[in-house]
Amino acid sequence: MVGSYYVESAQVGLGAVGVEGVTPNSLNPTYSPDGSKVAFVSDMLSSLDIWVIGVDGSELRRLSDFSMDVRDPVWSPDGSRIAFSTSRGGNPDIWTIQLDGSNPVQLTTGPSDDDQPSWSPDGSLIAFVSGPTGTNDLWTMTADGSNPRKVTNLSGQENHPSFSPDGTELVFSFTQTGVSNLMIINVDGTGLRRLTTGDVRDFYPNWSSNGIVFSSNRAGGFDLWLIQPDGSELQPIPNAVGYDPTWSPDGNVIAFSDLGPGGAQNIFLVNLVDETIQPLTQINGFFREIDIRPGVEPNSVNPKSTEIIPVTILTTSKAKGELINSDATRIDPLSVRFGPGLAPEAHGEGHIEDVDGDGDLDLLLHFRTTDTGIQCGDTEVTLTGVTFTRHHIQGSDTVVTVGCR
Repeated sequence: MVGSYYVESAQVGLGAVGVEGVTPNSLNPTYSPDGSKVAFVSDMLSSLDIWVIGVDGSELRRLSDFSMDVRDPVWSPDGSRIAFSTSRGGNPDIWTIQLDGSNPVQLTTGPSDDDQPSWSPDGSLIAFVSGPTGTNDLWTMTADGSNPRKVTNLSGQENHPSFSPDGTELVFSFTQTGVSNLMIINVDGTGLRRLTTGDVRDFYPNWSSNGIVFSSNRAGGFDLWLIQPDGSELQPIPNAVGYDPTWSPDGNVIAFSDLGPGGAQNIFLVNLVDETIQPLTQINGFFREIDIRPGVEPNSVNPKSTEIIPVTILTTSKAKGELINSDATRIDPLSVRFGPGLAPEAHGEGHIEDVDGDGDLDLLLHFRTTDTGIQCGDTEVTLTGVTFTRHHIQGSDTVVTVGCR
């Protein structure tokens, strides 16, 4: 059975062993209102798309497919839609999409760059950043895109607005002459006040009833910090290094993005109760379709066997109704590793042939079962590798283990 882009787990390995190269990025996390899922953007299929994953790392699936980069997703308070920015219409604009990927709606138009949307807690307004005059200003509009209203008119750059829990104020990052601090303003444009100070760069504020989390270089590198809306209790979150922080609905966990062990930017979760940090995604390669035991279903594997397992990396084409354009013949067969044991190609070479009979040349590889590390009860196996142009790839397919009694 050919592997799917709806996979059981996003904990999918660390890329080809000992090989440096280009890896995909996963960033801009946002929690679902019930706290069970996180949406984020990733270019694992080439362009930056919106993906959704369970907070336990399960059920990773792609939500958007615009063939155009998407940024800054944010979940609506009722959980029915996600707002985001994309240049699908030319310049960046604010859009929304339903959770099944259907009914994309463009909310803003015009020559300005509109991005970084933020929903009000009651779902009636969306704040965003727009630059019709060459500087980013804060705007609000009703959730259907009507009644746009300018909130700020400052001489610098305003970025990353986030509503207060009661929906009456906005916190944002204000940059002027290379210095970025946090500021708070009433939604009607009155009551502007500075929240943080210093010759630093404070970015990505996110406001909850527990306070405001943000990313700052005030201690050197970019770490996560907390502060109360009155400016008190400024403190770093221990060992939390990264960007794009966002609160979980219960206020106990913060999702953020940072570089993972494999060199790719991934999503992490920091638990504020026990101060632990866990990866939510470990996506360290651009996704490719693979087929374990091509032409055979189910993909039965006996972990105790000494047999050779054939695995095909498929060449795919959007013109044929497939998800991505990918040429399997551009993958270095000597870089490929298969299974938790990171098994190398058994024969030290790949075989270029049309395995699936679609007229495109695929890459057929073989692996010794004893080298793969597949265990009884495993249901999914991942392959990683690198193209000749040093782009990391990965793919997964289901298996059924047999002979385990």
